Amino acid sequence: MVNHSFLFANAKFDYATHPRFGPIRTVVAIKRIKRGEQILCDYEYPETATVPSWYATAYEREMKRPWPGEFVYSQK
Repeated sequence: MVNHSFLFANAKFDYATHPRFGPIRTVVAIKRIKRGEQILCDYEYPETATVPSWYATAYEREMKRPWPGEFVYSQK
């Protein structure tokens, strides 16, 4: 599982070439990750995207400004 963080990412999304399936999405560490530490990536939604409300809230909390695009409330 990969959680999201704008400021504290220790991994990033990338691609690798699988011998049978070709290019596949991967997660690559960009900092040393200790045992038991969460794996965090910036999900990198473009600012023009409509994002889930949790993402807009996290953006405002970490970046100290409102999400510039649209967002939708999660339905449970």
